[in-house]
Amino acid sequence: MFNLKYPRTNGDVINLDWLLNIVKELQETVTRLEEEWATIKVLTPEEIQRMIDESIKAYDTTIKLVIAQAKDAAVNESKAYADAQDAIIRNLIAITAEQTLNASKAYSIDLYNQMKDYVDSKLVEYNFMISPITGELEDVRDVVTEIVNTFHRTAALTASEYDALQLTATAYDAYQLTALDYDFNGKTLLV
Repeated sequence: MFNLKYPRTNGDVINLDWLLNIVKELQETVTRLEEEWATIKVLTPEEIQRMIDESIKAYDTTIKLVIAQAKDAAVNESKAYADAQDAIIRNLIAITAEQTLNASKAYSIDLYNQMKDYVDSKLVEYNFMISPITGELEDVRDVVTEIVNTFHRTAALTASEYDALQLTATAYDAYQLTALDYDFNGKTLLV
């Protein structure tokens, strides 16, 4: 019979139930938001830098381990392959004449070159990766350097350092800095 969705506006009767329900819903929403806000952890710049440094160190360790494993595997494969070829060659020398010996030497050189190409190709695979900065295939050492240079800001300004410059908005605008220039080189560009 009564419409409790909206309050009456004629001034005769104020729908207090509607007002109480709205106030209760608002209070519940505010309480829930305050509880959620309390669970949010804000990282300090030191924590962020520590996380970046740990990631770079772990990545460097992983790269060194993969390269060492690739080298060990390549050496072991090469040795086993060379030992097998040596046994074949010694057997052929013992059984055949000089003609067979010459053919075996040519065959061994070819196999050596194939193996060398194989080892070189495997080492190249472990020394290159797609850079997350440029999206290009680059030497691992260059990628690590790019990541460090990108995320290690040494010339950025703190708020107090900026305040100490006492720049007006007009004076700041005269520098015509991009956000990237300001973030990475604020100390050197704002003089």
